[in-house]
Amino acid sequence: MKAAIAAAGLLLLTTASATEAVNQSIAEAANRSYQQADRSYQLEAADQQADQQADQQADQQADRSYQQADQQAVQQAELEAANRSYQQAVIDAEHAVAKIESLAEQFNNVYRNEALVQAFAADIEERVRLEAEAKNLSSEEQAEALFEMYYTNRSAHKMLAHQLKKEARGAGRAVVKSGREVDYAAKRAGLEYERDYEDAEGTGEGLAGAGERAGESAEDSVERLYDRVERKVEQKAHELRAQGEVKDLEAAEKAADAVEKAAKGKVKEAKAEKKLAKKQLKEDRRRAKEGDKEAEKEGEAEAKTGLAATRASLFPLRWPQPQEPAGPRARPPGTAVTAALIATAACMAPCMVAALVAFGVSCKNGLLSRQGVVLDAPALG
Repeated sequence: MKAAIAAAGLLLLTTASATEAVNQSIAEAANRSYQQADRSYQLEAADQQADQQADQQADQQADRSYQQADQQAVQQAELEAANRSYQQAVIDAEHAVAKIESLAEQFNNVYRNEALVQAFAADIEERVRLEAEAKNLSSEEQAEALFEMYYTNRSAHKMLAHQLKKEARGAGRAVVKSGREVDYAAKRAGLEYERDYEDAEGTGEGLAGAGERAGESAEDSVERLYDRVERKVEQKAHELRAQGEVKDLEAAEKAADAVEKAAKGKVKEAKAEKKLAKKQLKEDRRRAKEGDKEAEKEGEAEAKTGLAATRASLFPLRWPQPQEPAGPRARPPGTAVTAALIATAACMAPCMVAALVAFGVSCKNGLLSRQGVVLDAPALG
């Protein structure tokens, strides 16, 4: 019994040992399998990483290739654009130089031809004439307008020549600048354009110089032309002023004629008034004489009446009556009658003296009245 138990225990120990060995071998085998699988996974991961790196490198290379291609395309496009800009700049510069050369040639031909100079001046004169007719200008104002238009046109043509010269010079410099841009674009594209840039620089400088010379020639031609036109304008202005002076003289002559006619009319009126005044004076004198005669007659009648009364009172005897004169001119003037009466009164009484004095005073008043009529007559003229 004990032996069986011992055998069973031994068997169990053996079995346990064997089981432990089996388990250990199984564990080792599993461990080896895991390690192999791990190495396989690591290898696979390394392969994947290598593949990814290769793909990334390929992508980067492709990107670089694409970028280089794009950059080359852009640089090529920039170079082509720069070339087009340069060609356009050359065309513009040639056009600007042609314009200033044409202007210089035009003015040069005009100032060398007398007929064209005359036509140029006539055009200015005609425009001024039309303006004068529209604005009703005088000859002096028309002469001033002629000079004003002359100086205006001269300044405008000089400014035009200067502007075209400036444009041609600037266009030539633009050619040089465009050539420099082409050189820069070629260098960015990896090309050599140095010789081409030198040619472009020479072309631009040549065009700029040609524009400068043509501009100076145009300005000089403008000066020469307007110097010749100025003499025509001065001559026309002198004629206009002379015409204005003639018109002013004619107007003054007409005014003088009108004044002379008015003066003649006034002289005629003055003569008529003088004639009328003389007639009136003659009439006044005639009336004064008639008044004096009437006064003398009245004085003589009063003297006779007083004398008769005095004789009747002083001398009751018959006193011979005075005889009437044969005509109006046979009677002595009032002063003579007064003297006769005074002589007669010397033999009379004092009463007779008083009567004679009264008669003398009346005759004197008659003479003063005649003098007053003469003094009050209107003056001649």
